[in-house]
Amino acid sequence: MFAAALSMSTLAFAQPEPGTFSITPRIGLSMTNLLDDNAQGLFFAYYQPYSGYISGNDWGLHESVRTMSLSEVKYRVGFTGAVDLQWHRSERWAFVTGLGYSMQGCRFEHDYQRPTLANPQKKCAWDVKDVRINLHYLSVPVMAKMYLGHGLALNGGVQVGWLWRAYEKHHLDYVLGMSGDYYIFSSGRYHSYKNIEAGKLYGYDVEGKMNDYYHRVNIEIPVGFSYENGPYVADLRANIGTNDIADYGDAKVRNIGFVFSLGYRFDFKIR
Repeated sequence: MFAAALSMSTLAFAQPEPGTFSITPRIGLSMTNLLDDNAQGLFFAYYQPYSGYISGNDWGLHESVRTMSLSEVKYRVGFTGAVDLQWHRSERWAFVTGLGYSMQGCRFEHDYQRPTLANPQKKCAWDVKDVRINLHYLSVPVMAKMYLGHGLALNGGVQVGWLWRAYEKHHLDYVLGMSGDYYIFSSGRYHSYKNIEAGKLYGYDVEGKMNDYYHRVNIEIPVGFSYENGPYVADLRANIGTNDIADYGDAKVRNIGFVFSLGYRFDFKIR
């Protein structure tokens, strides 16, 4: 997509003149991951079935934890959006700030085992799959932009983010050893299942809040290129996390990501 933007017609570069103030809304996609500098493995909380009854025919879930090895952690794709405020100091230099939103985090690809009741006396067998950590950030960048010519610019600076929400999502599959009506509890809600058949596979999506497992502040170094063709802007950058965002154990976890976005620039002459 970025290569396609670079191949646009060169007839309308229209780089803003010095003294111009610009507002540029942008939307795009991010590809993000979490890095553990201490190689302790990443941590997530999930809900698993109890190994017995709570009361009567109620079957419950309780919160558990698991550490994922680094080989299981993969990049995930999310949404990003921002409004850039840019001041063109000269023909070559501009300075950028603004407000942005980004969905960051990672996904896990671990060995999923389809749950089966190998032991008929076992009351429940279960496993989780499609695990994702979703970190929602609001960020303010402070960047310098150096125009290289023909609409192409090099961007770099620092970006401070605030963690708005942190969630872990996964799909839970389970098999019960007894037939009947059950209630599965997760994330503050009861899920009612009628006429459960023993030995039959059941499943549903679970979402758990994880704000307590992560620090609120995220500091990143954004660096990349942008291309302007008239009022249209294509931006490609890498965001490199510099601080520990994990609030558990001995792990030292940083964000890392790549962002591609498209925007439309509105120019205002201020001098």
